[in-house]
Amino acid sequence: MAAAPDDARMADLWRESVEGQPAWISHIAPGAHLMRNLPAILDGERDPLQMLLDGGAAEQLRRFYDLHPVCRFHNRVARALLEQIVAAWPADRPLRILEVGAGTGGLTAALLPVLPPERARYTFTDVSAFFLDGAQQRFTGYDFLDYRTFDLDADPAPQGFTPGGYDLLVAGNALHTGTEIRAALRRAAALLAPGGHLLAFEYHAPTMLLPLFGTLDSFWAAAGDPDRDAAVMIDRERWPALLRDCGFPDLVQTGDDRGPAAADASVLLARTAADAAPAAEPSPEAVPSARGRHVVVAETTGELPLARATAALLDRHGAAAVRAAHAAQAGTDPALWEALLRGDDDGDHGDHGDHGGPVTVTLLLGDPDTPPAASGDGPGAQAVEQTVRRAAILRAIALAYRRIPERTGRSLVLVTRPSGALPAPERPVAPTDAAVWGLVRTLANEHTTVDTRRISLERTTPAADAAVAADAHRLVLELLAPAARTAPRRTRSP
Repeated sequence: MAAAPDDARMADLWRESVEGQPAWISHIAPGAHLMRNLPAILDGERDPLQMLLDGGAAEQLRRFYDLHPVCRFHNRVARALLEQIVAAWPADRPLRILEVGAGTGGLTAALLPVLPPERARYTFTDVSAFFLDGAQQRFTGYDFLDYRTFDLDADPAPQGFTPGGYDLLVAGNALHTGTEIRAALRRAAALLAPGGHLLAFEYHAPTMLLPLFGTLDSFWAAAGDPDRDAAVMIDRERWPALLRDCGFPDLVQTGDDRGPAAADASVLLARTAADAAPAAEPSPEAVPSARGRHVVVAETTGELPLARATAALLDRHGAAAVRAAHAAQAGTDPALWEALLRGDDDGDHGDHGDHGGPVTVTLLLGDPDTPPAASGDGPGAQAVEQTVRRAAILRAIALAYRRIPERTGRSLVLVTRPSGALPAPERPVAPTDAAVWGLVRTLANEHTTVDTRRISLERTTPAADAAVAADAHRLVLELLAPAARTAPRRTRSP
């Protein structure tokens, strides 16, 4: 049967497009696959989403996000912007990246080659686990990636994502999929550290994606959505105000902004406020409760604000009794440490006596309260003196634990600054702290009834009240994490 004139003309147009711009076949192929089965889809006999993901269709979808001219162009723009971020990023600071809605990894593939592998930490996520296996095979050459599921429509903390825990959030045509877009964007902002960046590529024109996703219910906006029209994509001109309203006061929007495709898609680079307030503390569902008694000890006066903020959070999360203290209160006397552990004296956060539950000492190392006296033996002798004093404190704590009834759990958590005890990208901010890592390892071998953990906590700077609160929040998440997580490393926010 001869083709109708309109059908023949459409076939000619498609052929001319492919011959002139072969990359457009990446757009035509998956759309044609769906259109051939449109009657069965409309009759409910075929699932359009399954058809996009089954067999060769999944490979066609990957090629679309890799090779489609609009995707490829905007992925390259995003890569150029990331190159600038990396160039300006301090060489001694890890770059923590979270990609949401990563899907087939089209944007990921464009970004990975410009990241510094020795200090990049990249978490590849999608709402569906379907894409994770393929991503692990595709990016096997990049050992700084990990792969997890993540739903931007749900609270990140119960999903295991720490508020304020990332420096860069990446999204390739994914932000607009949030059911309640403003709530989703606020969650994205909360995941970033103060001054953290959002780098997103977004389609705006529904006609560009209609042949691929128009048969999916999720392609269409809910009735009455104030930020969207018929489809879930958001108009180019709406994005800046939307991002500013949701926690990104600084932003630029770029892409093919002067070409014929200016309204079709763009790249957004936004940033949270550098002095943003710390993210909300974890919900009860996000972390276990703070059982038993906690004594948070600042080695020096400079660490007391963090000790007090940490103790306050532990108190709110169910600890039976909490105390923040200065190490000088007990010094190296086991009897005085025993009084602290038992709660025999008045505490800053409400002492309630011996509850018979587990007792945890968290020791925060810090700079000396007074500069060390000049010594002809130089800094090495001063470091030895400081380490010997710390060893005496640890010994006193261990001896005090021996005097506590064995029915109670006993834990010692050492919190250091980055010392070089861990592999790169940790930097030796406080090299003398590294020696105490070894001391605690020895203590764990000699005092087997005391559970020990070590955490390298890089402090948020500048050390304002909001920064201390953010550090306390991150520390509490680690303190209340399951014990199987040994020696986790924490890094500072920029």
